[in-house]
Amino acid sequence: MPPAHDAAVHDGGVPVAQRGPTRQDAGAGRRRDHDEARRAPALRRRAVLRRLPARTRGLLRRHELPLTAAGLTFYGALAAVPSVLIAVRVAGWLVGDDRMLALGGSLEAALPSTMGVDAVARAAVVYGLGVTWPVVVFSLFPASLYGEGLRRAYAALGDGRRETAAGALGPDDGGPDDGGPGDGGPGGGADDGGPDDGGPGGGADDGGRPTDRTGAGGSRVRRLLARFGSGWRARGALLPVLAAAPVLLLVVLGITPLVADLFARGLDGSALAVYLSLNVDWVVISLPLAWSFRAVAPQDLSWRAALVGGFATGAFVAGFVQGIVLFVALPVDVGAPFGGSAAVGGVVAGLLWLWLLHVVVLVGFAATLSAVALRRGR
Repeated sequence: MPPAHDAAVHDGGVPVAQRGPTRQDAGAGRRRDHDEARRAPALRRRAVLRRLPARTRGLLRRHELPLTAAGLTFYGALAAVPSVLIAVRVAGWLVGDDRMLALGGSLEAALPSTMGVDAVARAAVVYGLGVTWPVVVFSLFPASLYGEGLRRAYAALGDGRRETAAGALGPDDGGPDDGGPGDGGPGGGADDGGPDDGGPGGGADDGGRPTDRTGAGGSRVRRLLARFGSGWRARGALLPVLAAAPVLLLVVLGITPLVADLFARGLDGSALAVYLSLNVDWVVISLPLAWSFRAVAPQDLSWRAALVGGFATGAFVAGFVQGIVLFVALPVDVGAPFGGSAAVGGVVAGLLWLWLLHVVVLVGFAATLSAVALRRGR
């Protein structure tokens, strides 16, 4: 009769208690670790979403949001007409004036005619096609002022301090343009490898990579840009948006023939037209917003945070744009409070809607900053 302990002996005479982990055990362990790694970020995301509204309200409560949005609206009003002229004229050079006039006609057909917005839109296209290239060049200066306004508004929500990708806070380089703290002038912060630049001792992003976005020779570029001040750097950061504006305009105008046709097909067609316009506007608005969060804002947000925040904010802005279209379709005399002057009433109504849009943008930016802070456990 075999010994009792032989039951505990496995193939090869190795006791079970002394065996190492089998292939099945190792596979089960890897699956368990993988499942835990997948669940952990999801739990963090749920926690962030749960705490995000309160964190955003707390951030906005420390700032004058209506006043900040009003200041940004001032810059937006200065830049609106020059930006439209640049976009229309360059788009005309890209696809031809005849094509732009046809698209302008379909835009007029797609917009409500109650307040005369359709005629204004077509007139803007016709006038923009008539400007010359020197006007386009000179229009870049007032159009780029919007970049300075965005930077000042973003800095106001972030207490005027730079937030690196590691979550460290340091002096913002958005101080006075004449060499204030962080501008590289007298009393300015060093830009050649400090904690905010990703140089020696610099911050690191979530993956442990340095935050220097300029690569080799970045410190020389930073010192060169610092000579112009934060306002001029913000205007320069907006130039890529102005360069892309003609293409984005063509995307919006490209669907206007279909939208005008859908609106003529009754309620079902109108609902489909609104849905199509909402999605196209969402993409067209979100891309420049994400760029502004990344390149214009003094806070050093990662591309991932800028894209997520930009597209989330852009969804609400696109909804408000559809609200503007609904508003101009209402039979309301906007000139009644201004002595019957429809022109004055229209300008005031436009500025009010522009202010509301900027409120939405700033709330979205504040929510993005709050989400990044929560993800980093701060």
